[in-house]
Order: sequence, then C-alpha cells, then structure tokens
Amino acid sequence: MNRLHIERTEYTPLVDFNRETLSLVLAGDSYPENTFEFYAPVLGYIEDLLRSDIKGTIQFQFRLNYYNSSTSKILFDLFDLLDEARTRGKAVHIDWLYDERNEVMREAGAEFIQEFPNLQLRLSTFEKDDPAS
Repeated sequence: MNRLHIERTEYTPLVDFNRETLSLVLAGDSYPENTFEFYAPVLGYIEDLLRSDIKGTIQFQFRLNYYNSSTSKILFDLFDLLDEARTRGKAVHIDWLYDERNEVMREAGAEFIQEFPNLQLRLSTFEKDDPAS
C-alpha cells in the first residue's frame, strides 16, 4: 500500500502517510472510542514500511492538539518502532509540532525526547490557524 489516508474527525486525527515521499503526518485530536482499533492500520502500515527496503529519510510529523491516555500508549509503541528502525540503520526524522499556548503538548514532546534519546526528534511550534493542524 503506497498511501494510508484517514480523514480527521472530531475524535480522531488526520493520518496521511505517503510511502513514495516517506512523509508521515498525524494531526489533530486523538481520543477515539476504540483507540487500538483506530490505530491498528496505522501501526501496521508503519511496521510494513520499516521492514521494507526503503532508501531515504522517513519524515514523521506529529501535530497533535490533544490525546487521551490510550493514545499515549499507542504513541509510545510507535516511537518504539521508530527507535528500533533507527538502530537497524533506517533514517528517521521526527518533528513534534505544538501550539505555543499548549504547554501539555510541548511537555509531551519533551518527554518523548527523554524517553527516546537516539531518535532525531525536534520540537517546534505551529500556528493554531494553520489548516493542517
């Protein structure tokens, strides 16, 4: 599968993964009714991508406004996958973008940096009115 695209809803983030460009985006809020069901194809897509013989840097962008505790577990699983891939020689770059007024999301990104020091993870702000956020 070259692309995984799931439109954003009130409870779920935009998921836009493009294998051709190695661009992976998660944007919006994440508190689905069944978090594991929602994220199963996301994790499957990423696992498949990381097992493949891809060349180039995987660009991952998180632009989350809010997520619940079950999404937090999924994000840690996802970062574990990315960390493992990096130790196997895959090039992975992660941007954790947050609204400068959202201290919780800034702290969440800082926590991922501490938990996964081998990943190239950069924190930066975005404009709240940005349509991709």
